[in-house]
Amino acid sequence: MRLPLLKIVLAASATLILAGIVHLVSIVLLPSLATGHAAARLAQGLPFNRFLTTEAAGPRVMPIRFEDATTQSLICRFSLQQGPVRIDVPTGEGVLSIAILQSDGRMLTSMTDRVAQRRLISAVIGRAEQIAALEADDADDDVPTELRLSSLSDEGVILVKAVVSRATDAPIVRDLLSQARCAAL
Repeated sequence: MRLPLLKIVLAASATLILAGIVHLVSIVLLPSLATGHAAARLAQGLPFNRFLTTEAAGPRVMPIRFEDATTQSLICRFSLQQGPVRIDVPTGEGVLSIAILQSDGRMLTSMTDRVAQRRLISAVIGRAEQIAALEADDADDDVPTELRLSSLSDEGVILVKAVVSRATDAPIVRDLLSQARCAAL
């Protein structure tokens, strides 16, 4: 009588352990196998290394709708094939956020206007060896003024969102964002 019960408990335990392993492996692998993630949808048809407003990108290129009247948005598809990419985004009085996505859909980093120095957010995105080469060129006592971000993929998407606190501020925010730059070094 005890032997069949022991077999049932062992079989149930083995099944639960196997199911747990399959579950964990699928959770880890599914993001890398997904093709319809946000970065892939946003990158369709966008030029490389240039900020566009979401309105200029158009509905064919921008399958995700940005209709919030209290925000102004920019998007830049970047490529590290020709070298690192530098972004400069001026900040104003309102809240501004930047999200940098890698081509596989994973978040590289995100930041807000709180990281701005002298009302400007500057960052250099590159592969590890490109960032190391930049740092090798720095003088020993020279402190870089930009964030340096090492990406695992050669392409990605940068999203910038600025909150417009009053409707009358929309042209000011739009003008401020028109000064943003996304370009190869």
